Amino acid sequence: MGHLATGSVYLVVGGVALVASFDFRLYPKGAQEALRVLVAGTPSRWLLIVLAAGLAADFVWQIVRAVFNVDRAPVDLRGYAERVGWVISGAIHLGLAVSAVKLALAVPQRSSEHQAKASTAATMTLPFGRWIVTAVGVVIIIVGVQLFYRAWTGDVDRWLDLRSMGRRARALILGLGRFGLAARALLFCTGGSLLASAALERQPWAARGLGGTLSALNSTTAGPVVLAAVGAGLMGFGIVELVSARYRRIALDQDNASAPAG
Repeated sequence: MGHLATGSVYLVVGGVALVASFDFRLYPKGAQEALRVLVAGTPSRWLLIVLAAGLAADFVWQIVRAVFNVDRAPVDLRGYAERVGWVISGAIHLGLAVSAVKLALAVPQRSSEHQAKASTAATMTLPFGRWIVTAVGVVIIIVGVQLFYRAWTGDVDRWLDLRSMGRRARALILGLGRFGLAARALLFCTGGSLLASAALERQPWAARGLGGTLSALNSTTAGPVVLAAVGAGLMGFGIVELVSARYRRIALDQDNASAPAG
C-alpha cells in the first residue's frame, strides 16, 4: 500500500515539474498540491482516503524499518544516515496523509510552503531554535549525500527482487532507480541548504518545501534543464515504487532471510 501511494504521488510531482520546465506559465508543485492534481476529475474523496491509508502505512513501515533495521543498513555513518532518511521520508508521508484526509473532508489548510515556513519560524523562536533548524538542515544534506552515494554505486534497493523480469526490463528499472535516487539527492541537498541558510541568516521565511525547492532549482541559470531532469528522476522514482509493490521482499525473519540479487 505504501509503495503504491508513494509512487502515485511522486509520478504526479515529477510530471508537473517536467511540464513546468517547458511551460513558463506553470510552477512546480509540492506533494500536497500534487494530490489536488491527482484527484482532479475523479471521485476524489475515496481516492484521497485510499491514498492517505497507503501513505500512513508507509509511515509505519519506515519507522519499523529504521528502528529495527530490518533492511540491514550497515552499522556506520552511512547506514545511520540511511535510517534517518527513512524516518524523514516516513514523517513527510504521514504529513501528506493528514493533508489527504483534510482534502477529502474539505477541511481548510495552509499550503505546504506556508507550513514549512511557519514551522521554521516557530522553531527559531525557541531557545537554541536557530541552531536546531541549522542542525536539521545539515542532517537533510547528509541524507542527500548518502542518496547520491547510493545512486553512484547502484544501491537502488537490496530487497527488490527482479529476477523474474527479463534482463532489459530489470536493467530499465534499476536505471530508473539510480536516476530517481540522484534526483531526490539533489532535492534533499538543496532543501537542506536552503533551510540551514534561512536559520543562519535569521530569515525563517526563506525556508522552502518541496514545491519551493523545485522552484529554487528552476530559478538557476540552467534551471529548466535541471528541473526537467529532476522531474524525470522523480517520475522514475515513482515507477520504481510502483514496481516495488509487486517485487520487493520484506524479510520477517531477519536471522534466516538473505537479500536477493537485483
